[in-house]
Amino acid sequence: MRACRVDANHNDISDGLRAYGFSVLSLARLGKGAPDILVGTGAHNVLIEIKVKSGKLNEAQKEFFTCWCGPKAVVRSLDEALAVIDSLTKPSPQIP
Repeated sequence: MRACRVDANHNDISDGLRAYGFSVLSLARLGKGAPDILVGTGAHNVLIEIKVKSGKLNEAQKEFFTCWCGPKAVVRSLDEALAVIDSLTKPSPQIP
């Protein structure tokens, strides 16, 4: 498996997140199931795997996502990435 292969929408999503002021570090060269990017929001970091519309996680990616305890997501568009980040920054509802 080639570690540096990225989906066609990788740069658009990464650049779009940067335009919104987020830090983006490409992890695509790591391979071995590691997600494509690490996004810093200021208060949170989230690992994001970028897929095209019909893309699916390979076995190594499935294993990584199963084992990773921190915030992670699979996205197919900038809007999906922004929704993931938005969900991290909203306060959790308080259970009475």
